[in-house]
Amino acid sequence: MTKAFINDITAPLTTNNIRLRIHWLATTGGALSAGIKGRLSNCNAINGHINPEVLIRESKDKKRHHHLSGTDPSRIAHPYNARYGTSSIPKFHIPSKGISAEAAYQLIHEELNLDGSPSLNLASFVNTFMPEPGTKLVMENLSKNLVDQDEYPMTRELLVKEAFHALPNLWHAPSTHQAIGTATTGSSEAIQLGGLAMKRLWQERRKAAGKSIYEPGPNIVMGANAQVALEKFARYFEVECRLVPVSAESKYRLDPKKAMEYVDENTIGIYVILGSTYTGHYEPVKQMSDLLDEYEKNTGISVPIHVDAASGGFVAPFAHPKLAWDFRIPRVVSINTSGHKFGLAYVGVGWAVWRSKQYLPKDLIFELHYLGSVEYSFSLNFSRPAHPIIAQYFNFIQLGFDGYRTIALADLKNARLLSRALERTGWYTVLSDIHRYRSEGSLAKSAQAMLGVDEENPESYVEGLPVVAFRFSDDFQQKHPEIQQRWIQTLLRSRGWIVPNYELPPTLENVQILRVVVREHVSEALIDKLVADIVEVTQDLIDRKSSAHALDILGGQSDRGASASYSVAMGGPNLEIFKFGLYLFVPVAALLHFGDPQWYHNHVLPVCGAHFPPSAMSNPTRQQYKEQIFPRGDKTHMQLPTDQAAVKAELARIKAEKLARKMDRDRIIERSEVTQPEARQSSRGWFKLPW
Repeated sequence: MTKAFINDITAPLTTNNIRLRIHWLATTGGALSAGIKGRLSNCNAINGHINPEVLIRESKDKKRHHHLSGTDPSRIAHPYNARYGTSSIPKFHIPSKGISAEAAYQLIHEELNLDGSPSLNLASFVNTFMPEPGTKLVMENLSKNLVDQDEYPMTRELLVKEAFHALPNLWHAPSTHQAIGTATTGSSEAIQLGGLAMKRLWQERRKAAGKSIYEPGPNIVMGANAQVALEKFARYFEVECRLVPVSAESKYRLDPKKAMEYVDENTIGIYVILGSTYTGHYEPVKQMSDLLDEYEKNTGISVPIHVDAASGGFVAPFAHPKLAWDFRIPRVVSINTSGHKFGLAYVGVGWAVWRSKQYLPKDLIFELHYLGSVEYSFSLNFSRPAHPIIAQYFNFIQLGFDGYRTIALADLKNARLLSRALERTGWYTVLSDIHRYRSEGSLAKSAQAMLGVDEENPESYVEGLPVVAFRFSDDFQQKHPEIQQRWIQTLLRSRGWIVPNYELPPTLENVQILRVVVREHVSEALIDKLVADIVEVTQDLIDRKSSAHALDILGGQSDRGASASYSVAMGGPNLEIFKFGLYLFVPVAALLHFGDPQWYHNHVLPVCGAHFPPSAMSNPTRQQYKEQIFPRGDKTHMQLPTDQAAVKAELARIKAEKLARKMDRDRIIERSEVTQPEARQSSRGWFKLPW
């Protein structure tokens, strides 16, 4: 843009250059609009979402002929290039040349720092802490393969057999020597094995009775609150999955009476969960068994129970030893648990235990000879690390029964503390029941009223996992319908806490809950801080003056489905409104900013002021008004200079006119400050833009 053109643009509006200014505004506005459109089209390449690859590519330094430079978005340029002299790392394929171990470690270490803090992750059941000696033992045995008995005989003999036999004894198997089982990579694999054994036993019974195993086919019954691993078994092994609806009356868990409506002669078994993933409730194993006993008495059909004790298997025996849920119930044929949850080992170990060999068909066990010795395998995979089982065995001998009980009681105590604190705010309703007293008839209630309740005694409370499931109270939702519960998850995440907000199972999917899993590391001090943060963020949302209430903007997109929560704030209709406002505002703002109020008063107001509204303006007057603002082309073009000398002369004249006008304005301003200070106006327009 030439200096002359700039001078013409910034000069006061006159009949000689008004058309030139409008042309500049139109051209600049169009270019600006096109540029913005181009940028927005690049950024919003995928369904209105910002494309990070485009952002990275366009934001990189554009250096040429440098061996460390690169604009390929499929490569990662790490901050240690200069120190180690390495090139950027490809994202989607193995690099042709490697880098030093130190550089690789530092690169991955820095990226993993973006993970959340395990101490503040209250969403997961998985254990993340072990004492230093246990961690050292794990590190010393990272390379050991559990299945290689010939190479690592002590690992197999000492850990698997001794660690395994502790579980049948803990779960009251009729004979610890008759019990049989296996170590797994987690409770998910153990669930598959338990279901597979029940299916094979059902097939054998059907064949012995001369009945088909294909029509109508096997089915398995479980509550709709079942964890996904249970449904995986049904889908992967072609078993009909019959989900029993849950309700508030059934405490969001399996209702045994309703479950009986789904049982028939093709039911291979029932999954009963000791510790619901949603709310932590124990499902009533004993009640389910009693109903199945009655069913077998009436029909002659025996339906076994597999207890999914992924979490409760290491809580109930220590915190609620009197609760009958395990092999004390004859109908319970198998139990699975997860060692890396409340078993307190590092991730990668689970257990499946059958009450005796008769409930584990022999044809599911493989005999192997190609590793140097005879080995037996019953698992869904083969090679697996030995160190998770080493960690489990370390906990058994280091903690003992008393240590596990102490930790379980502390977890439940802290969970009760959180539950009571949330309910006493009046803002939240707690769905889990571990902080509520057991009610066993009017006599027990009278005794509690007279003698009081020992709040330290876990037997005084409803059994369950140390899990706190809560939601907005009905009163809170009526008073503040504009506040969405999922905002609590977002605001807590900004403070480091990971507290999930999710829907309950089918038939209750309109109810959302927040859930906190109280594990060993969640101390009372941490509970105090969590309660303080929950109260603070909730109060911020209630207070409309708080910046946290800006989340109302996100609430307007909630009806678009789950993907709306990940859309950018400028997406959809908001983007169109922004573009419309930008296209309209920029030319008008520029016109007002560079315009001369004196010219407006002299040329515009005298013409149109006397003829408002426009409908009253006559055609001759309209033509006069149009010619004064937009003069005819021949008048304008004849006054434009055509050679360099004329351009210089015209620029000198414009400069002199501007200087004279400035001097005149200064004199007028000085006089107005003396006579009428409040009448002073800006010499450049009615207002100044920020830029």
